[in-house]
Amino acid sequence: MPAEAGGGAAASRGLSAGACEVDLGGTWFEFLEARLEDACTRIKADRGKHLRELFLASVPKLMFLFLPLIAAVAKLFYWKPRRLYAEHLVVFLHTHALVFLWLAAYAVLAALATCVPRFGGWITTGGGLMLMYVPWYVFRAMRVVYGEGRTRTTLKFMAISTLYFVLLGVTLFAGLVYSVLSQ
Repeated sequence: MPAEAGGGAAASRGLSAGACEVDLGGTWFEFLEARLEDACTRIKADRGKHLRELFLASVPKLMFLFLPLIAAVAKLFYWKPRRLYAEHLVVFLHTHALVFLWLAAYAVLAALATCVPRFGGWITTGGGLMLMYVPWYVFRAMRVVYGEGRTRTTLKFMAISTLYFVLLGVTLFAGLVYSVLSQ
């Protein structure tokens, strides 16, 4: 449906269904508008294939930015007794290694479930149980490494987990914006 016929919010913001027109509302953003329009045209031309490749190629680099950030957050929560920043970084490197190992195992199980449909339900259930183990493992690791009680560890686990996902989202969004602008 053309933007003129439908009216709507997209047309009022300067976006139309056929063309890539971006209006950020100011002369300060003209360079950015041109970059976004150019990126939009390229994304439409190849249906986002190149953008997907750029973004997936940037994810490992994003983790190198993300892990030090989340280790700094942990340092804020565990400042007494005095611990080195590197200790928090090692804890998060260790737990991320486990998470990536579990995700790789889950991917193998999911592929196996498609190959052997008879056992698909069992394999999927086993993979789900593996993924449910991860939060318990992280909680237990925090308890053992930092040596605090269940209540304090639970509160810190919930706060750090919330900040973890917020920072992860911000990091991935920044990576997506970088991928769009570097098309």
